[in-house]
Amino acid sequence: MSGDLRLLPPFELLPMLADLGKSGLLLLRRADGLVARCGIVPGGITTAEAGHLAGREAVLTFLWWNDGKFEFEAGPAPPGETERIRVPELLMDAVRLADETERHQNAIPSKVRPLELVPGAEAGPDEFDCGITAVFDYLRDHPGTTYVELEERLPLAPTKIRLSVALLGLSGKLRDFRLRMHSGVFGRIAVTWWQSLLRRFPGGIRILVASCRAGTSEQIGLAVRSLEESLKAPDPSMTFAADGPTFVRMRPRQGGLLSLTFLPRGKKHRIIFETFVGSTDAVILCSDQCSCGEQGDLAWAVPLAVRKVFLQEGATLERGLARALMSLGEAEEDGPA
Repeated sequence: MSGDLRLLPPFELLPMLADLGKSGLLLLRRADGLVARCGIVPGGITTAEAGHLAGREAVLTFLWWNDGKFEFEAGPAPPGETERIRVPELLMDAVRLADETERHQNAIPSKVRPLELVPGAEAGPDEFDCGITAVFDYLRDHPGTTYVELEERLPLAPTKIRLSVALLGLSGKLRDFRLRMHSGVFGRIAVTWWQSLLRRFPGGIRILVASCRAGTSEQIGLAVRSLEESLKAPDPSMTFAADGPTFVRMRPRQGGLLSLTFLPRGKKHRIIFETFVGSTDAVILCSDQCSCGEQGDLAWAVPLAVRKVFLQEGATLERGLARALMSLGEAEEDGPA
């Protein structure tokens, strides 16, 4: 099997191969000539490399390629040197990092700007698990390095390096750091529910939808189309998995990012829910009167810092999701949307 990455990017190709239970070697060639290889077995990845990167960092890099070619040769996958990488968890992590990087994009300096730490700076905790300590240590030992040079030298995915640089700047650890200014479009438009939500969640919001109604492509498709029309969001990206997380990313014309992850209910996905719920801004759950009987169990797993919203009993996903999003920009207390 072979094709064009513009029609079937790796972010969609990997879960498709996993769902089909395929095993073999995936070869990707980006338009600029960079090559990546990935050993695939049913539900997971055994080995991967892209340029100087290997394993998880390599996959987090080529997942976002959208210009080039791919070839998949079925057969035994190359043996892995580390623990098998499971595709659903990898995609959740990739979206989390991409969302945070996009929300902090005004803090990412130009490609040619030399980076230098302020005297006495310390790395601090790696809140977003993006390798910020490795980036800090390299800049301490090699002042004047640009973030593009960091991408060439460090064994970290580019999105991790960009996020690390942005966070170092925002925390006052980079010399002569300046935020790049936005266009000011919000000052020229009427107040909307989306703008109200952005005031609570600057840069955008990442939401995990774990509802018994969020399980089919038709239900999700109707909800996404309704949001697309309301927000006038051009060309939202959507990756649907029949038995795994479905990802939707919208960029409304008013600005910001709306990132939605729809996760099917059930014991199979409980570990995924518990692993990534803490990195979201809000969780949408079905009503506590829902006949599925699982709402209360998942609600207890949501950290206090993560906003919870419950769908109205009997509401469709399309209507319930819209109401939930609107309530996130206003309500202080948990309650049905």
